[in-house]
Amino acid sequence: MNIVYLIGNGFDLNLGLKTSYSHFYDYYLSLGNPSENVKKLKDSIRKHKKTNLWKDLEIALGQITVEYDKVDDFIEALLDISDNLLYYIKREQESIFIDQNGAKKITEYINWPSEYIPDAAKERIKSFQYNWRASGWNIDIITFNYTNIIDNLLNPDYFEQGLKRCGYEV
Repeated sequence: MNIVYLIGNGFDLNLGLKTSYSHFYDYYLSLGNPSENVKKLKDSIRKHKKTNLWKDLEIALGQITVEYDKVDDFIEALLDISDNLLYYIKREQESIFIDQNGAKKITEYINWPSEYIPDAAKERIKSFQYNWRASGWNIDIITFNYTNIIDNLLNPDYFEQGLKRCGYEV
C-alpha cells in the first residue's frame, strides 16, 4: 500500500511559524526601498493584493512585468523580494526547535494516522488498512513548503544541530 502525505504551509502555521503570505507581506512592505525598481514592485504588490494567499504575490509578479521598461530593472526588483523571502523564511524556521519527543510524535502521526483522526473516521480507515495488511507499506512525503522543517525532522543530525544552537554541548 502506498501512502502519500502532502505537506503544505498549514504544517508550518500549526507549529507557530509566521509563514503565511500576510506575515511576509507585512514584513516585506515594512522594509526600506533600496531603489525605484523595488518601490515599483512594492506598489504593484499593494495594488494587486486581493486576499492573504501566496498566489496573490505570484499574480502581482506576473502583472508587474509590463510596468518595467528593461528586463534588468525587473530582475533587480525580483532579486530583492527573493532575497528577502529567503531571509524571512530562514529566520522563521530557525525560530523553533522541535525536540526528539515532538519529532517522535510527528513520526507516530505519519506511521499510524488512524490513531490520531476523529473517531467517526477511525473504523473506515482501519477497515481499509485491514484489507492491505499483507502488503508492504510505502510512505512518501511531498512538501510544498518554503521551509525545510519536515526535512529536518526526518534528519537525525537535526537534533544535534538544534541542541548546539540552544547552547548545549554535544
